[in-house]
Amino acid sequence: MVKEEHKRALQLKDKEIQKLREEQERQSKKYRQVIEVLKRQKQELENAFKDKETNYLSQLDSLKHKQTHITHHEATKLPLQRLLSKPQNYDQQQTLTPRENPATTLAGARNTKKTTTLALASPIQLAPRLSVQNESSQSQFRQGQPVIQISSLTKASEQQRTLVRVSKGNNL
Repeated sequence: MVKEEHKRALQLKDKEIQKLREEQERQSKKYRQVIEVLKRQKQELENAFKDKETNYLSQLDSLKHKQTHITHHEATKLPLQRLLSKPQNYDQQQTLTPRENPATTLAGARNTKKTTTLALASPIQLAPRLSVQNESSQSQFRQGQPVIQISSLTKASEQQRTLVRVSKGNNL
């Protein structure tokens, strides 16, 4: 009797073990299926990313090519357009405010070949505008107003002092 009870207990344990193994196999199948689905999704996402990256890079190359083409086109078109749209001495006659033209400052004028003129409204106050003129156009000074002319130096002669000339007989 003890042997029969022992056999029954072993059979029950074997059945329980068998059930546990079957349950484990079902769970592992489910996990394998989930893993396969995740792997497929990962592969699809990687492919989509590669496609988008390739598309982005081709668009970027296209834009760079267009920019180069436009820049080249503008570079060839600009001198002709400038000749057609402006008088020849336009650059010498252009009047700018100090904020628009940093070359009118004393430090900026040292590195340019243009002459900066300051028109004085009275002996004390400076006029609110500065005009940039070429040295060859010195005869274009305003009539009746004292003018201080600061000639800039080239980089080779930067050690020399800036020349200050007073026209119309004003003394400083």
